[in-house]
Amino acid sequence: MIRAVVFDLDGTLLNTIDDIHDSLNYALEQNGFNTISLEDTKRYIGNGVSMLIHRALASTPHNEAQEANVSKCYSLEYTERKTNKTNVYYGIKELIEYLKTNGIKMAVLSNKDHSDTVEIIDKYFGNEIFDVVVGKQKGYPTKPDPSLLFEVLSQLHVHHEEVIYVGDGETDMEVANNASLKKIGCAYGYRNIDILNIYNPDFVVNSPLEIIQIIKEMNTVIEDEVIEDNDDASQASNEQL
Repeated sequence: MIRAVVFDLDGTLLNTIDDIHDSLNYALEQNGFNTISLEDTKRYIGNGVSMLIHRALASTPHNEAQEANVSKCYSLEYTERKTNKTNVYYGIKELIEYLKTNGIKMAVLSNKDHSDTVEIIDKYFGNEIFDVVVGKQKGYPTKPDPSLLFEVLSQLHVHHEEVIYVGDGETDMEVANNASLKKIGCAYGYRNIDILNIYNPDFVVNSPLEIIQIIKEMNTVIEDEVIEDNDDASQASNEQL
């Protein structure tokens, strides 16, 4: 039975790409580098700020100090821009309401810096919706390493088989695999269905609303099995009598 859902943030709960793209291009331009396209930004995100900057500069001659300067500039700029154009995906609020109403715990695990993750979740959802909110933290590797995901599961007090992970990218599918969790790939995010299918997701959705039906069906199957097992046990007990 699904008792908890762990969500990625960018491209899963929120469409953050425009604010990320604007901040990245500002940082590149301020440091004398060419800007990149929105599609490139979509391809480069998913593994944290450092990797985003590294990928954006990969085809341009530069040194480590310049890369560090772009990264610092980006982080400062994103802090100012992060809610300018960001919006909640259609269907997410209905999904959250369903999960909350049915007593299913919710967590957010992002490779975005922890402070930005907490602030942006509070801005769009409040601070009482999610049971656990975790971003990139010092001393922990980023996804797809499962270390922080295991911490999240520990705080949720659930078993692995009771959890489903929801994300839109390769990193999300990999971290779910590394933690042996069921997973849902979100094709409405920053990766298309062909990329998601490489990682054998249990489900792929084109809308958050589809996740409601998936969880309903998964939990209904378990409930039916429990009822059937109880009926069998009752029948066996009666036969013994």
